[in-house]
Amino acid sequence: SVERALIGSEIEHGAWFDGITGQQVGRREGQYDHVPVHPWDYMRAALHGNLVFTHAHPNGSFFSIPDILCTLMSNYAELRAVNSADGSVWALSRPKDGWGPEWNLKERLKNAENYEDAWRDFHASPAVIKLEGDLNQAKQDALLGAVYRHAQDILDATGDVERAQAFAERGYKQIQSSADPDFDAKGWSKYIAEEAAFDAEKFKAHINEELAENYGEALRANGIEIKFRRGDSGRASKPGLAPQSDAGSVARELQGIQEAWRGKSRADIDIRAEQTP
Repeated sequence: SVERALIGSEIEHGAWFDGITGQQVGRREGQYDHVPVHPWDYMRAALHGNLVFTHAHPNGSFFSIPDILCTLMSNYAELRAVNSADGSVWALSRPKDGWGPEWNLKERLKNAENYEDAWRDFHASPAVIKLEGDLNQAKQDALLGAVYRHAQDILDATGDVERAQAFAERGYKQIQSSADPDFDAKGWSKYIAEEAAFDAEKFKAHINEELAENYGEALRANGIEIKFRRGDSGRASKPGLAPQSDAGSVARELQGIQEAWRGKSRADIDIRAEQTP
């Protein structure tokens, strides 16, 4: 399956599937820490209504804040992140009653004369801004919680209170002084060098668990009832790869949808060879 093909990847790859048929409808190669997603991608997903997006996380991390916001704004049926190291998966599925009326990009687009203006208004809406702020605070609290938990691990392993306290102090300073203190080998390398009892995999597990709990609380506080799940790769994907999706191809597909709403046959639409978001 596509998800199993992501195991061992050193960069993020993403693929979109029809959540009903399982057919792959697009894919995109990214970089180490993200897959580029354009406004047209959000619009296509919102208009489709049942897309599943799966992607690789080479460092085995939990969902990022952009992952979660993209899921809600795109109205994904499901978001999945594959740990490239072991094939395990984090999954987030849309609630039975949807993400909520404030996240209905499809209705905004259907009622808009200009799709790009509708997208910009949605992207800057109070619901998006508030949730992003709440998730950032949840992330900060989760990282602090993970540092505290791993300081306890070090104390349990060594019996040395001073070493555990020193680890915690360095960790708190690292988080509070960094603009983006996510777990990665470079960002936390001083821990590995300065504390022999530092266990990178255990620390990363603490971060993921704390993020799952804190992000869930932040989402529920914003009226979004969700539950993060763990699983194995491959359950939501089908064999084979679709052509890579660039911004132009998605834009052309979206224009076809727009014109169909206005009563024109797709075959009669004069679509430019390339468009950009």
